[in-house]
Amino acid sequence: MRSRFLPCAMALLLCGCRASGDAKSMPEAYRPHVLNGVDLAQDLTLQGAEPFWDLQIVGRQMRFDHEATHAIAPNPGLRMKANTAVWSTRTAAGVPIRVVVTSDKCSDGMGPHDYPLRARVIYGDVRFDGCADVSALLREPEVGDPGDLPTPPDPDQ
Repeated sequence: MRSRFLPCAMALLLCGCRASGDAKSMPEAYRPHVLNGVDLAQDLTLQGAEPFWDLQIVGRQMRFDHEATHAIAPNPGLRMKANTAVWSTRTAAGVPIRVVVTSDKCSDGMGPHDYPLRARVIYGDVRFDGCADVSALLREPEVGDPGDLPTPPDPDQ
């Protein structure tokens, strides 16, 4: 009897674990969030000019910088609606931060590079507009001559 029960139990278990493949049937928190080809689960950098500002979304944290303002707030996760992602949080001091990212292409007006996402940050009651992309793609290249780096010791000597 045991030998007949095990295959039946395995078949029932496997049928119950079938993935539906339909992202809309998944809870919001588990759906893939992609705007204009950018996976929003990755670390993001939002930045703007006139005035210069930036906001980093890294893991479970957000960091906003503008002139003398340097604020850190928890990343509560995003809400999606059509082609827009929205984050709403507060700093430890209670200042509200609302981040809105849309799938509209964007230019910062400072160079030839176009960004895949348009960004808006509302810090307290001040609005900042700019662009966004995956953080790794927006980092400045390191300045310096690779020849200035120390040469590692030769392990064969």
